[in-house]
Formats: sequence, C-alpha cells, structure tokens
Amino acid sequence: MKPDSNDRTLASYWNAPDHTGHPDEVSAGAPVACIATSYTFDAAFFEVDLLPRFLGVKFDHTEREISFLIEREQALGTARACVLVDHTCVDTRQTTLRWDQMAVSVPGGAQHAKLVMLAWERWLRIIVSSANLTRHGYRRNREIACVLDFFNGKESTPLKLAKDILVFIGDIANAGWIHAHDAAKSRLTSTLGFVRNHIDRWQQVPIDFSPRQLPRVSFVGGYPARGDRNMLSVIDQVAALWGTRKASDVAVMTPFVGENESGNERLAQRLVDLSRRSAGSVRTCLAIPGRPSQETEGKKIISDVPVFFRDAWNATWGRIQNGPSIFVVPPARKGEKINRGLHAKAISLSDGDRDLLLCGSSNFSPHGIGVGTANIEANLCFQDHTNARYRLDARLPVRWYGDDNDFCDYDDIFWPTKVEPLEDESPRQPAIPAVFKAVTFNEQTATLTVFFDTAYPLPAAWSLARPGARASDSGTLLLGSSQMTIVPPEGYITLDMPEALRGLTLTCVRVAWTDDKEQSQSGWFPVQTESLEDLLPPEQFRGLTSDHIMNCLISGREPAELIEEDGNDNG
Repeated sequence: MKPDSNDRTLASYWNAPDHTGHPDEVSAGAPVACIATSYTFDAAFFEVDLLPRFLGVKFDHTEREISFLIEREQALGTARACVLVDHTCVDTRQTTLRWDQMAVSVPGGAQHAKLVMLAWERWLRIIVSSANLTRHGYRRNREIACVLDFFNGKESTPLKLAKDILVFIGDIANAGWIHAHDAAKSRLTSTLGFVRNHIDRWQQVPIDFSPRQLPRVSFVGGYPARGDRNMLSVIDQVAALWGTRKASDVAVMTPFVGENESGNERLAQRLVDLSRRSAGSVRTCLAIPGRPSQETEGKKIISDVPVFFRDAWNATWGRIQNGPSIFVVPPARKGEKINRGLHAKAISLSDGDRDLLLCGSSNFSPHGIGVGTANIEANLCFQDHTNARYRLDARLPVRWYGDDNDFCDYDDIFWPTKVEPLEDESPRQPAIPAVFKAVTFNEQTATLTVFFDTAYPLPAAWSLARPGARASDSGTLLLGSSQMTIVPPEGYITLDMPEALRGLTLTCVRVAWTDDKEQSQSGWFPVQTESLEDLLPPEQFRGLTSDHIMNCLISGREPAELIEEDGNDNG
C-alpha cells in the first residue's frame, strides 16, 4: 500500500518484476499469458511498446525492426495474448494473428473495463486502471492505476483478489458478448483456467485479508444483467463494503457523466444514501475536467461536464457554504507545460475513522456505477484508517485540499448545455450487424471463413472487404450481397484468397452495409485463427538460411540474435 517512490511509468509495469532486494527473492520466470480489456484501443502501441515488455523482447523496434519482429513472433509461440475491446473501437493496425483481438458487444452498454493480467511462470501481476490501452492513456492523460502482484510468498497480495478477477474475466468470456470464433474464445477460457490452476498450487501465499485487517482491497466489477443473472452494480458493492458507517466526507472525481439527463439525480442520491447522513451534514467534493475560456466574457474556465449534471448534483447535495464543492481541473496545472486531460475516476468516502477509495474504470454515470443499467467495468476498492501514514485520497492524481490545489472557484465556471464526449469515451465506428459472428483466416491454405449467426438476417445490401486504400476499392472486395442474400444453412462460408494474395497476413476485414434507415454504414471486424498451426512462419523466419538454422542449433542462440549479427556484418 506504500506509494511507489520511483516515478515509474504505467508501461514499465508490463516488464517482468525486478526483485532486487525483495524479501522473498522470487524470480518471475518466462512469460505465459497476457489478457487485457480496454474500451478504446491502439493495436500498434500494444504490439510495439506494451506486449514486447511483457515478453521480455530485447531488440528495439525502431533500430532493429527485423530482429525485433522475429524475437516477438518467437515469444508469442509460447505465450498467449488476448485483448478484449469494445466492438465500436476495434483497431485495424494489428499485424499478426499470434495474439487475439476480440470485439465485445454489451447489450445497452459498453466494454469499459481497463484491466490487465500478466502471468509469468512464477508471478502474476494485475493492473486495474482508468487508462485505455492507448498512447494517450499511458503517456498523456491524468490517470489512476493500481498494480497488484501475486507470487508464492508471504509478501504476496492475498490470492482471493486474483481469483475474483479471474472469475470476472471468465464471466465476460462466457456471457455471449464476445464476437469471435469459438476457438479464440476457447483459447481465452483455457488460459484463464491454466492461470487459476497454476496459482492454486502455491502454498505460501496469503489466501485472503483477515476480517479486520487494514489496509485492505477488494475487486469491484460491473456488468449488465444476462439470462437469469442480475446486473452486477458497482455502487451496490461499494455500499456493502462501506456497511453501516456514516460518511462525513464524500468526493467524486469523474471526466465523464453520460450524454443525457436521465438518472443523474438518482445517481447523486445513491451517494447520499451511502453516506447515511442528511445531505446538508456531509462535506462533498466533485472534481471534473475543464479548460480555460477564450471566448466567454468574465469566465475563467469552461467545464467539460454539462450543466444538467451540476444541477442534479446541487439539487441533491445543495451548495456548501463553507467553500466550493465543485472543482474544475484544467489541462495544465501550476508548473506544467504539457496538457494532461483528467481521465481518472474515483469515489472517496470517510467517516473520520476509516477511509474508502474506489478507483478504476467507472465514470460517475448510471452506466459506470450501475444505477439502472451497466457497462462492463473493473475497479478496486481500498479501505484504510483515516490517520494512516499514506492517506488514500493522497494517491489521486489531483488534490482538492491544502495550499497546493489550483482549482477555480465555483462561480468562475461556465457550464455548457451540451459537451462533446472525451475521445477515450467515444465510439469510433457503428455496431456491426449481429448476423456477422466471426471471421477466421488460415494462412497455410489462404482461406478465409466467415461465420454467421443464423438467428439474424443479412442486411439488404452488404459487403465484406480486406483492408485497402479505400473502402470502395473493388480490388479489396471479398464477398457481398451480390453473391449471397441469405445466411447459408450451415452458418458459414469459406473463401479462397487469390494466388497473388497468398502469404498475406489478414487481421481484420471491413464490413459495409445499409441500415434500416437506408444509410450506408461500415466498420472493422477482427479476424482470428482457429489454430496457431494454421499460421505461416513470420515472413522474417522464411528468410532464414540453412546456415542460420545450423548456427542456432550449434550455438544455442536465438534466430533474432543471428539475424542481427548477420545484418551488422553486412552493414
């Protein structure tokens, strides 16, 4: 629970842990599995910056690209990687099918969790954060992230927390929300099972926090109702953890509150109910993003939260007379030269004896905290003594108390009637029609198989195309309504790629269709492979000579090292 004093970047936690001076001296071992969830996604950033850290790739992408790619592909032959992305934010820049990008379509909500599970042979690391797997999320935004380490030693985080998170990911995998081939989903569930069985064999790890132990942390996930299972509400779980205590201080940090007025007063009232006090006897703080005004006369800053949310907040809590209860965080604070937009989300409660801090992916919105509806969300809930050496609220990326706060006064805020959602909270493409279930590609046979959900009809006009310079480029067309107007009874169709395209790596396809309003729509759909045996060796491996192969066998060195040596000799 002690704050990290090394000012490490969030990306650095994808590296295998450094055990210098660690009391248990546990070595992490080789990489085994990476499972991550994100709303928006940057596949290039994942492949070049994050995944290689986890895999322990030694070569640099910018200076030694061929060696880097060979080493990365070889490492992915023994370690599984999967990213679950909201279906409106699929990224086409994936370059290899040795890891799976899978689209998640949540009824009435979004895949909004920001969760990373990194498993090495003897170490499990889980990161719960507000940051999407994007460059802005990891390098620019003002985010909050929590890192949990598990290993077979007495200093490990208690194992129950890891098992709760594994169950949560498993619930998502089995909910019917993932648009992917059954083989890809099976790889995900088998990886979860492998990790669960592996950590079950650890004998020295603490199982759980003791009943009265502080500090302590609990996993708080969220998702909508499905089948006979009720909605998993974030705020209901927080209420259960807080219990019957009466909060004297309530704080909320949120960059996004939803796009309409529905449910906002009910949302704020849930906090009043949680405090178990009358609204007028509770000190409240609301921290939101904003920006300096250049056009609004007499106003210093423009809120990035609409006026209807302010009105709902004040109608529930009232204006606090001994100081402003609403603070606007500017892009650049005192002494900062770079704009860092607020993207962190948190709820803080205190009764003067115990503090509670919820942080992770949940915005303070009905979907975010589960009031009436829900996204898939992932959070951690910390509890500690109020007089602890390291206060929970001091871990937030901004502060609203003391002499170093730099927020504007309540009356200096201009509240717009409507705001544009943050880029990291906005869909990038429309929802693909549900009839398109999965697409797989076999590189060995150069065949593409499209799977359909027979419960749905095909759009009146539609097409499937490989990536190309333009969506209208006829040379990219694979299949469409001119060839097929009804779903095949067997539920799939297999296409042979032209001879000129054999050896192609196909990681996504473009789906175009005409919707019910006769509007043209298009979006990207991720491709998987049914088996890793269906993949060709990476192009760089195909260039290895017999001398390279013999040298690898004799010297015990990796192909990437020999390619690098050969390149230096010829350079």
